[in-house]
Amino acid sequence: MIKKHGVLILVAASDEMDAITDEQLEYLKDNFNIRFEIIGVGKVNAAVNTSHLLHEYHPRWVLNVGTAGHTDGESVGLFRITSVEERDMDATKIMRSLKTRTKHGSYFLFPDYPKKLTPYESDIELYCDTYLPPNEVFLPAICSTGDNTHAEIEGTHAPDAIVEMEAYGIVKAIRRFDGGVRFDIIKWITDFTDKKKGEDWDKNKGTIPWAFILNEVIKVVLEWREEE
Repeated sequence: MIKKHGVLILVAASDEMDAITDEQLEYLKDNFNIRFEIIGVGKVNAAVNTSHLLHEYHPRWVLNVGTAGHTDGESVGLFRITSVEERDMDATKIMRSLKTRTKHGSYFLFPDYPKKLTPYESDIELYCDTYLPPNEVFLPAICSTGDNTHAEIEGTHAPDAIVEMEAYGIVKAIRRFDGGVRFDIIKWITDFTDKKKGEDWDKNKGTIPWAFILNEVIKVVLEWREEE
């Protein structure tokens, strides 16, 4: 039986957890109610599986920890995501062609309809909670999420953004979940979205500093216990 109201850590792929043993996972679950779940790659997998896990587990706190690329070609380290954006939605061909007709003639309804905005929604960017205590190691950043690995070609990501494939779907699922859950998105830079990104990601995918991240998470859990 799953314990409720604990910590749920969401990871896209098992490759990103190579540094954590099965014994350590059991220890974290049994002693701190910290549970890891693989949610798959891409926005759809992330949103569907996150939604399912929220309803099954009813966590107090959700963290998405994973790898990402940085578009500035130099930034490295751990980043706490302050907002996420959809980067590969493009409904401009239809939305910019929509017209309305009046007695004075017709005109386009959305002539400047932007890329990245989902039709009938108002926001491209979703803001993130931050539950981890302030820490100079976690640098703030915007995260651009898309279902491809060529952000540098399409050019739709935010300037100096982190790019990856799940965070937007995770945040959207959490925002729709009426459970008062808090969440953090933490990304570890493995590549610079250039021609070497595949090689660099493969080399660095297992280097997420889990010991440091989990130490910070456990501090919060222990504070909960003191408050109780």
